Formats: sequence, C-alpha cells, structure tokens
Amino acid sequence: MKRHALFVGVDSYADRNIQDLHCAVNDATELAGFFKHRARFDRAEALPNPRACNDVLERVHDLLDGLGPGDEFLFFFAGHGIKTQDGHRLVCAGDFRRQDGGFVRGRHHGRPTKFNLRGIYATDSSTIQLAYWCIDWAKHRQRKAAVKIHMVANVANRLPHFCVFGRAKDHDGKMEDELFNSLKEGDIGIADRAYNHFKALHRQSLRGVFFVVREKSGMKYRVVRRVAKKDLGENIISDETIMLTGQRTSKEYPCAMRRVVARVKVDGKWRTMVFLTNNFEWAASTIAELYKARWEVELLFKELKQTLQLQDFYGENENAVAWQIWAALLTHLVLRWLKYKSGAACGYSRFAALVRAIVWLKKDAMAILRSYGIAPPPDPGGVASGMPYLPGFEKMSLKSVG
Repeated sequence: MKRHALFVGVDSYADRNIQDLHCAVNDATELAGFFKHRARFDRAEALPNPRACNDVLERVHDLLDGLGPGDEFLFFFAGHGIKTQDGHRLVCAGDFRRQDGGFVRGRHHGRPTKFNLRGIYATDSSTIQLAYWCIDWAKHRQRKAAVKIHMVANVANRLPHFCVFGRAKDHDGKMEDELFNSLKEGDIGIADRAYNHFKALHRQSLRGVFFVVREKSGMKYRVVRRVAKKDLGENIISDETIMLTGQRTSKEYPCAMRRVVARVKVDGKWRTMVFLTNNFEWAASTIAELYKARWEVELLFKELKQTLQLQDFYGENENAVAWQIWAALLTHLVLRWLKYKSGAACGYSRFAALVRAIVWLKKDAMAILRSYGIAPPPDPGGVASGMPYLPGFEKMSLKSVG
C-alpha cells in the first residue's frame, strides 16, 4: 500500500485586507518532515506559499499519479479559508482576494455583536441650511430656508441604505412609511420618537419587520404583563407588555407591544429612556443596546457634512439642490470604497483630506493611499551600537537610557 501526503502552508496574501499569518508555512514544513521520516510515508511534500490554486492542483495531481485502489492520500492545509453559501469550505492560495462584498459586509464597533447575522438599520434625519433670499421654496422658519435628509443607514458598515429628502418644515413622520418600506422581513429598524407613528409601525410589524423606537410623552396604555423586578437585568427599570388605550392609537396599533424602561449612558451621563418594540424574545438589555446603535447614523451625517460640499449650493431650484445632495452621497460612497480598497489605516476625515490633496497629482493615487497610514510607535530609547561615544564609556553606551 502506497501513502502520499501534501502539506500546504500560506503565510502571506496579495489582498492587503487579509491578515497575514506567521506559522502556517512552518507547520506545513514540520508536518511534512514528520510524515516522511517518522510515519514512513512514501512521499510527503511541503508546498509553502503557493501563489495560485493551480500550483496546489498541479502538485496534488502529481502525488495522485501512481496511486491505486487501497492506497492513501493525505492533504493538509494551513492558512485562511472561506465558506460558500452552499456550505462548502474552500482553501485560499496567496493570490486570493476577497470579493467586493466585504465592503458592504464590513463591521463597525457600534453594531451589537449578538446580531451579526441580521440586518440592523438606523433611521434619522438631518437639516441642511439654505440661503433664504434666493431659495424661498424651502422656507423653514422666519427668514430661514432648509431641506431635510431622511436616511436609513446600515449599522454594520455605516453606509446609506435608503435616502430621501424634503423640506425641513415637514414632519419626519411623513417619511416613515417610505423609509421603513426599504427594509425586508426579519430586518431591525431603529428610530427616534419623531418616527413613532403607530399606524405605520403596525404595517411594518405585519410585514415581519422588527422595530425599536422611543416612547412619546402622554401615551395612554394598560399593562398586560409585567416582568418581576428580581428577573430584570442590570440598568433595566421595567419590562412590560402593554396594549394602547388611546381613542386613536388603539385603532392604529391594536396588537400587544413591549415597553422597556432602561438607564442608558449618553455622553458620559446616565439617562432614563423608554423603548417600544414588537419583539418579545429579546432580552430587555438587548433592546437598549440596539437603540444605542442608532447613533451610527449620526456619525454618518457628521462624515457627510464635514467632508463634502453641503454648505454652499451652486443652484437655486429644487432639482439643483437635489442633484448636489445626491452627488455628495455618491462621492461619500466612492471615498469609502477607496478607503476600503487601499486599506488605509487613518480615519475617514483624514482620508478624505488626503484624496482632496492628491486628486490632481500626476501620480498613482492608489499607491499613495496604500502607503499612507498611522506613524509607527516612538523608539523606546537607547543608544545604537554604531553611535560615537567618549572613551571609557563603551559599556554604558550599549545600555538603554531614558
């Protein structure tokens, strides 16, 4: 009986977004030596850092030649791998590059880790001031004009999911159906109390969309069930199942709803907040954690306003303002894409400033972006062995100082 074995180890990858390994090649080499000299395999070969999958396949076919029924073949791989949608596991050679789907599947720290398989979307709005003397169609207040951007943002990657804009004087609730209709069954929508309209929430609940919103003041309800205080988690004040009793709200949302009162830390200070949701399975602490993730959309608005041209508008009519807003959103998406592809380690604002500085240079912009990052840590101190020193101080010159 013949026995052949192939041991593949990949330490480095062409994709800068894939973390290099340190011991994969060493493991493959050591195992090949063990199976060749100790396990007495007829052929046991190591293949360090193959640049392409074809290199692996050629070596496999070479080792399979001459083997027949009853013979054994052992294949070992150390390195990164991927799992396909149909459940198959594939090994990755050195030339493997992640598909562009990694850009939209990226994760920010604001996303709750226990929901890493679900879509979490935060809804909010932001007002953009306009010049009243020339844009009177967007009158907001006395001698003021403004438009309002309503956005649904993906909490996982902090990218816009759906966006619509209108006049700032219109209430946010008018856009609620249009915004929440962009979600599909099983998604989680998080919104502030401005989007708390029970008729729209009931329609989304029937579609299978989960929501977490703040309670409006003066809401009338009766408690159907209350969780005992001894069973409440940390920073949870109450967890109740309620039915709305208002003359209008009871018709708009005739089903049971969950009401959670929790203490949430905001800007270093503890605040008591009341949340409403249509999910009765999550822990009360999870609902509070989900609402905190809504602040990701505020960071997205901050990125847009600080780095893009949304203060001065070149046109005065509604179409001109709309096109400039859409152009700004597309520019933001391109900048985020470039940051992802270049693997730059700096923040978004610094990256946008860098792109603005090099965009007109006759140089390889991607090469500059890839080489740009955070400065290395400072030298801990000491004197290099090749530095000059006074006679008689040779020993002291080789010791660390400072």
